Amino acid sequence: MNTTDNDATLYAECGKALSNKYEVDGTLGKGAFGQVFKVKCKDNGKPYAIKMLPINKIQGAKYEQREVEALTKFQNRSEESKRNVIEHFKAWILYVCDVETLAIQMELCWVNLHTFVIKNKIDGPKIIQAEGPPRFYQQVFRQILDGLVFIHSMYWVHRDIHPGNILIVNPNPQRINDIHVKIADFGLARYVGTTFDLSSDGTINLKSEELTPFACDSLHTAPELNTKTYDFKVDVYSAGMVLYFISCFPVLESSELKEEIKAIRRGERDINKCIYHKDDKKLSSLMKQMLEKNPNERPSASDAKKYMFPEATDSTDGKKAQNIKFFARKKNEDLRTCSIASSRSRH
Repeated sequence: MNTTDNDATLYAECGKALSNKYEVDGTLGKGAFGQVFKVKCKDNGKPYAIKMLPINKIQGAKYEQREVEALTKFQNRSEESKRNVIEHFKAWILYVCDVETLAIQMELCWVNLHTFVIKNKIDGPKIIQAEGPPRFYQQVFRQILDGLVFIHSMYWVHRDIHPGNILIVNPNPQRINDIHVKIADFGLARYVGTTFDLSSDGTINLKSEELTPFACDSLHTAPELNTKTYDFKVDVYSAGMVLYFISCFPVLESSELKEEIKAIRRGERDINKCIYHKDDKKLSSLMKQMLEKNPNERPSASDAKKYMFPEATDSTDGKKAQNIKFFARKKNEDLRTCSIASSRSRH
């Protein structure tokens, strides 16, 4: 059976598995861990996206569980704060071809950023040249930074930011300022916050989540991701690569773009010569800062936002102090609510 036959079989079997409550109406994307389908809910007639993730029996469901955990926690925040993160509704286990599979129901977004730049109906790839206001990169990148500020404020790091994981919400925006983007695909995300140990004498011990080296062959990932010392700045590096993609013109073919990104990673390109809007000195300056090999030289997502969009309201991204509330008790005492002002920075 060839790849096409495999895809057709998977499509049919997923359709059967979901048929009790949904009608499958096409494929939205396929990644390393699973496939995303466009569906219509039979109960309310609304369209959704459902990601189907076969659970690896050897490795377990680590990445699948992290995605659900992240999305669930994000949903508990205000609508405004999570405006640029994909919305999650529910998740459940079902069987597809006798394989245990995690299904995640999310809002339907119509196309990823890479495809949109090539095929948008506003002006095709020339959308990058538009003078605005706002210019294309300004409209899109401010929202990406807003999404990262929110994710980092929840002490999560995405680890897989690239144009394929930035989704366009509206099906066919007619103007640049109508474009609404959201960060998606949290399968490789992880929590990097603080945990607590409470000893028998009531002493509170703070522990940072242990990080493990993460090997990823994406050209958008930060150099330090394969070490134990990375933090939120890995997303900043990746976002810098996305900023390059939505700022350079002409848009390159996939093979040419790969070679260009490799050259940028090696420091062999003058970024200011690559971008279209050379008059925006902040654009080239910020991109260079975000693509610094040393993470200590990169800005946080919040600082990048303030630099490029100084009129924007302040946000927290995990770098600033937050009050962490928890329950604890000493011997022979009632349970009480405690809080710690955490000023810990992982930047």
